[in-house]
Amino acid sequence: MKRRSILLLVGCILSLGTLAGLVFSGQREPEYEGRPLSSWLGDVDTSRVIVNQIIFVPTAAPINRESSATHAIRNMGTQAYPFLLQMLKEKDSAFKKSILKKLGWQRSMKLGLLTAEEKQYRARMAMYRLGTNAGLAWKQILLDPTFDRELRLGATSWCQTLPEEAPQMIPVMVRLMSELQPDQQEFVTSAMGRFGPDIAVPLLVRQLQDENYKIQLMSMRAIKFLGSAARPAVPAVAQQLKSANEEVGLAAANTLLSLDAHHLQALVYRMHHGELGKRVGAYWMTAREEREPEFVIPELMRGLTDAEPEIRQAAAEGLTKFGMAAQKALPALTNLLGDSKRYVRVAATNAIGSIVLRRGE
Repeated sequence: MKRRSILLLVGCILSLGTLAGLVFSGQREPEYEGRPLSSWLGDVDTSRVIVNQIIFVPTAAPINRESSATHAIRNMGTQAYPFLLQMLKEKDSAFKKSILKKLGWQRSMKLGLLTAEEKQYRARMAMYRLGTNAGLAWKQILLDPTFDRELRLGATSWCQTLPEEAPQMIPVMVRLMSELQPDQQEFVTSAMGRFGPDIAVPLLVRQLQDENYKIQLMSMRAIKFLGSAARPAVPAVAQQLKSANEEVGLAAANTLLSLDAHHLQALVYRMHHGELGKRVGAYWMTAREEREPEFVIPELMRGLTDAEPEIRQAAAEGLTKFGMAAQKALPALTNLLGDSKRYVRVAATNAIGSIVLRRGE
């Protein structure tokens, strides 16, 4: 009995400490219809029942209590945000953990003692119920790296309600993307798109100048996601083709080709970088364009000495498209007549024939 009394006393002390902790910066916990925020939070998600720390979801959830709680928190307005944000950062001390463990879950709940995990859960549910109504609070979550990364990821969904804050938030979103998995990155790019291209594109273009190559990559990924609406970004993305980092250059080429399938500089870059199959395809597509021979022919000639026979073949076949304009490639094509691969020799022979015949016309 003595031990139980001590535990109950400690529990009461912790409970009082928890209540006292709800007062921030001299503010009192907001109330609605005589009930404080912390009381309403207990009704935010009544669709789950916890028994011995296992979550069960009943088939018929008391939705009315949830709706009433959400309505109450919305009516508390911005007064509720500091309390919710603080709860989202709650951490249990080692002392509190040991006491809660000794008390047990059911006794702790009877005393009004909540674990930090439970507080965070309730605050999260409240925030998600508030949605765009809590735009300013979501902005704080996004901009503060001390919040849980998953929560910051969720915050991106609600920030489009603050378009005037985009110059501050989009750079943070791009940086957050660099820390996420590809499927999560798509989630953020979708969120940025909700600001609209007129707002998002100029800000993403600015991020291309960041010294961190990952930021450059994420910016181009977002630009690519925006599709044709992001075409004003083409000149800035084209500058990234000059990057010393091949990963950045390839991302720029792929982004440009997604915005303009005929972008010649991007096609030429793909001729010399990346996977073999895509390089070969870029040679064929570049030659098919039959544009800017003074720029394209020297690039095709580079391929005649490539280590990959498929590239040498594609380069020779590409040169046949330009006829007399490609006559300066004749010496290099002649060298390929002794190539170890028959299909390369055939391509070189056809190219020489095409150039010589047209020269004689």
